[in-house]
Amino acid sequence: TVPAFRTILALRSKVFGRMLLGDFKEGRSDEIRLEYHSTILKDVVEYCCSDGIARFDAYFKSDTTKPEEDIATLRDMVTVAAASHFFGLKGLYSYVVEDMLGAIVRQDTRRPGANRDARCFDICTIWDESLKQASLHELQSLALDAIEDNTFHTLVRDVGGFSGVAVLSPDALLRLVQDDRLVVHANDLLSAVHEWSETEIHGLGREERMEIARNCASKID
Repeated sequence: TVPAFRTILALRSKVFGRMLLGDFKEGRSDEIRLEYHSTILKDVVEYCCSDGIARFDAYFKSDTTKPEEDIATLRDMVTVAAASHFFGLKGLYSYVVEDMLGAIVRQDTRRPGANRDARCFDICTIWDESLKQASLHELQSLALDAIEDNTFHTLVRDVGGFSGVAVLSPDALLRLVQDDRLVVHANDLLSAVHEWSETEIHGLGREERMEIARNCASKID
C-alpha cells in the first residue's frame, strides 16, 4: 500500500483526476489497485508531491558503484518513465528520460565514482528494459543507437566482471545479434554471446542459457 493525497495526485495528473475525483469506483474508495509494483508507485507519488525522486537523484550523486543495485535502479527508472505515460505526467517523463536516462546514453553525465566504462551495462540495461515498454520508442532508439555506434566497447569489453551483454534478456540478445548495423567482428560477437551464457543473472538454468546462446550464435554471420 502506498499512501498519497488524493487532491495532489488529481491536480498533477488528469488520469488521476478522472480516476479519483470522477465517477469511477476508485473515486468512492479509499484504496485503488494499479498494475505497478509499489516501489514504482511510491516514485510516482513522490514526484507528484516534490517534483523529484530522491533515490534517483542519489544514484547520480553516489561515489560508489554496485553493479547489481545500479542495474535494478536503472530498470526502475525505465519503468517509471513508462508509468509517466500511463498517468499523463509529462514532467515526470522529462525528469526521468531526458534529464537522467537520456543523459547517461548521450554521455552528458557520469556519476562521481563510476568508471567511464561502466556505461556499457548502463546503456544495455536501459535498452533491454525499454524494450518491455511499448510507449518508450524514443528511449529504445536512443539506447540502441549508442550500442550500434560503439558495439565492441559496449558489448564485449569486460568491466569488473560485467559487460553490457550480461544484462540482456534472451529476447534482447537475439534481437541484437541480428542487428546488421552493429560494428563488431563476428568472433567478438560470438564471444559476447558465450559470456552471456556463462552469466547467472537471468534466472535461467545453465542448459537453458546454453540453448539460447546456441540459437543466437547461429544467427551471427
